[in-house]
Amino acid sequence: MMSSTFTQWLNFSIPGALHLLGILVLALLVNRFLRGLTNSLIRPAAAQSRAAQAREQQTRTLASALHGAGSKIVWESQS
Repeated sequence: MMSSTFTQWLNFSIPGALHLLGILVLALLVNRFLRGLTNSLIRPAAAQSRAAQAREQQTRTLASALHGAGSKIVWESQS
């Protein structure tokens, strides 16, 4: 009696756990890809002028906001 309950529990839990693990790995990969994509938007300031450095900082801020929004979408879609 006990072994059949345990077997049924294993038959239910192992595929579910593998499914959740697959979703987690996919979400991590998408998040990593998104980080690389947003980092590729950033170009170092070509000059040491204040305007060039301000533009670089604005680009970094925009890339960070895009990554944050994308990550939120990836992780919230999991629930």
